[in-house]
Amino acid sequence: MKIFRKNKAFSLIEISIVILVIGILIFGISSGIDLYQDFRLESANQLTQKSIAGRIDGLTLWFETTSNQSFQKSKPFHNEPIAFWKNLNQQLSQPINVYQNDSQFQPKYILNAINGLPALNFNDGIRYFISDPVLYSEISASDEITIFFVGKSMGTNISNNPHTFFAYSEKNESGSEIFRNQIYLFLNNKILFQFGRLCSSTAPFSDNSCKASVSQSINNHPKRNFITTIVKNKNIVDIYLNKVVSSQNNAHSDVYPNYNSKNSIYLGGNTTRSSLNYFGEIIIYNRSLSTNEIEKIHEYLINKWNIY
Repeated sequence: MKIFRKNKAFSLIEISIVILVIGILIFGISSGIDLYQDFRLESANQLTQKSIAGRIDGLTLWFETTSNQSFQKSKPFHNEPIAFWKNLNQQLSQPINVYQNDSQFQPKYILNAINGLPALNFNDGIRYFISDPVLYSEISASDEITIFFVGKSMGTNISNNPHTFFAYSEKNESGSEIFRNQIYLFLNNKILFQFGRLCSSTAPFSDNSCKASVSQSINNHPKRNFITTIVKNKNIVDIYLNKVVSSQNNAHSDVYPNYNSKNSIYLGGNTTRSSLNYFGEIIIYNRSLSTNEIEKIHEYLINKWNIY
C-alpha cells in the first residue's frame, strides 16, 4: 500500500519511521522536562538541608515543599491531596505538625508551581491545615515574632472574602476570643497583619487597648511570586516584599496574655475562607530577627526559589 501526495509516494514503513521519530522527540522533550524538575527539586532539597534557617536561634515552625521529610511520601505526585505537613523543626518540647483529615479540604501538591518547584494549592474551595492545640509561647515570644513565607498569588481581590494565611486565636474559659495573631493576604489588595488582644472594657483588658493591625498595599498581585517577611518587635512592625522593606508600621506594644490555654494553629483558609494562593515555604521564629539574620534567610529563599 502506498500513499500519494504531490506525485511522491510514501510507504507505510516510511510513515512509521516518521511517527517513531516524532514519538522519540516528544519523549525526549518530556524526559528533559522531568530531568530538569528532578534537578531543581534535588537542588532545592540540598539548599534546605544546608540552610542557615535551621541554625538561627528561635526557630519554631518550618514548613516547606521540597524536602523528602515534609510529607508522608517523599515525593508526592502532581495534584495529590496532602493530609499532613511536617514541621522540619522537631526540637520543640511538643512537635507542631499540621494536618487535614477531611479529604475534601486537603490542599493539592502542585509539581511545577513556583519557578519549577512544588507548592501546595489552597485555591479550590475551603482548605486549611490545623495543628494539635499548643501554647502560644511554643511559637512566639510575648511581643515579638518573625514570619517568612514564599507563595504565589493566584486569585484576584475579593474585598468581602479575606484570604487567611496564618492564624492563632486564643479564647478564654467562656469561649470569647481574647487574643489573635493572624495574617490576611490580599484583602483589598493588602497584606494585613493582626496581633494582640481584642478591644475590651472588662478585666483584664480594662484599658480598652486593641490589637495591632498593620498592612501593606500590593498592586497587580495575581500570578506573582512573593517572598514576604513580617517582623514584629514590640511596637514596630516591618513588612518586606521580596527582600525590600515596603512598610514600617507603628503598633502598640502588646504583651501576650498567657492564660496557659492551648489552641490550634491554622495555615491556609479557615472554615469560612480560602487563601487563593500557592504556598511553598513558611518559617517562623519566636523573636524579632536582626537585620543580618533576615538578610541571610532572604539569601537562602532567593537562591532556592529564584524569586527576586
